[in-house]
Amino acid sequence: MRTKDRCRNCGRQRYRHVVMARRCVPSHPIEQFVLDGKSEMSHDPLGRNVVVAAFTKSAVIFEDAYENLPGQWVGKRSKRTRLNLVAHGGPNGAALSVSATNLGKLSHISGPGLPLASVALPANTSVSYAIVYEGSEASGAADDISVTATLTENVTGSLSSDSCSATSVRLEMSPVWAAPENPCTNRHVYGVGEKVRFNVQPQLSSVVLSTVKQDTQDAETSEYELFGTNVTVDASVKRIYTCPISANYSSPIKVNFGDVEYSPLISLVEPQEVITRGAEWGVNKVDLFYEGNRRCWPSGSVGTATLVTTNYIGPMTVSFRGIAVSEVPCNEEDTITGCLTNVRWRTHTYESGAGRARPIREGNFWFVDSAGLTPTIVNWEPGGELVLKIPIGWHRRNSFDSDEWFPVFRPDYEFDDYDLSRPLKLNVVYRQRFLVDEDGVCRTDKFGHWISRSRFCRVILDGVQLQGSHPLW
Repeated sequence: MRTKDRCRNCGRQRYRHVVMARRCVPSHPIEQFVLDGKSEMSHDPLGRNVVVAAFTKSAVIFEDAYENLPGQWVGKRSKRTRLNLVAHGGPNGAALSVSATNLGKLSHISGPGLPLASVALPANTSVSYAIVYEGSEASGAADDISVTATLTENVTGSLSSDSCSATSVRLEMSPVWAAPENPCTNRHVYGVGEKVRFNVQPQLSSVVLSTVKQDTQDAETSEYELFGTNVTVDASVKRIYTCPISANYSSPIKVNFGDVEYSPLISLVEPQEVITRGAEWGVNKVDLFYEGNRRCWPSGSVGTATLVTTNYIGPMTVSFRGIAVSEVPCNEEDTITGCLTNVRWRTHTYESGAGRARPIREGNFWFVDSAGLTPTIVNWEPGGELVLKIPIGWHRRNSFDSDEWFPVFRPDYEFDDYDLSRPLKLNVVYRQRFLVDEDGVCRTDKFGHWISRSRFCRVILDGVQLQGSHPLW
């Protein structure tokens, strides 16, 4: 940086001089300018021995390598700083030595290695070094990395020295909740609504964490423990970040220390599918014939067997414990024919069981679903089909103190990706199908499983016969 008659930094006149790390060399003895990141020195107008040491950035901020999936590694990321060393031998020449403390906390990228011992500078000559570093190990305290450059004049033995310091800040991120099928503890891919633990070393109040999110429904956000909306917090303690509720929201996280800013990489995953692990023949709630554990509609009647499925929300490589999910009511008819045109529930409405948002629990467990038609089908005739559309929606979980059902989604809630008073939806729409054939066999299909019941109580689940006839025969 070339200055003219007066220094804009300190106001002094006469000599052009070095401005490094936002400070002036006190004696203004060196005419130096920085071109394209390279330092050059000409002469010492006052005929003195001069040495300058300065970091271009007061700190580096880095993350160690992390694993998003087993075997899927992302290499270390780090901001860099450059150590500038310049020295002039004066009229008698000098010897330059450079020592360092805790420099091992930085990784050496380019330039000469330190320390330097007794580098000869002939009279009226200069030397300059540019050494690039990035983070390797967290500092134990602010400014605990120091470099001291010393010139020893050849004739008189007088000393000139200068020193500078820097801080190595390490950022560690980890999920608060374990993903069901991803053991990686430092992954940077998270489910929407997931909580992420931020640990910064050293824990300094001068390290600032911040983000600006479009997602305004941020649960449990407080400046003392969590950050996630338009809140800025310091890193004097561990912090919990709440991920946005939709991957559409841009929320770059910034870590600032002094004149250094770092943005970690985070990817968000939305719910993509309902994963069913286990299907069974369930118990209808009304009009059942019981004897011990046997249950069925009365023999000769036309009615469905209840299909019970245990359901999870995928993918299972992230956690969705920060959201609640529901079968969203849908007033739109899909298919309805034959004897099923007279059933009560022609669409998947709140009255037929849709609209109750359930919080996702450990392992991404959603809920145990029961699918069937009640009561039996009267005045039936051969053939009939009813197909219900079942959109799946999610929103932010409002509480982590209970597992009670959450506010109901009514049919008048339309899907909207930006209005968070309404559910966000999976890209896939599931269907629940009821079919009556010419013999009065009723079949129910949902979430990839099916169950059928004949008029005389033969029950088949996913192709396996569970009961051959009515249990009371």
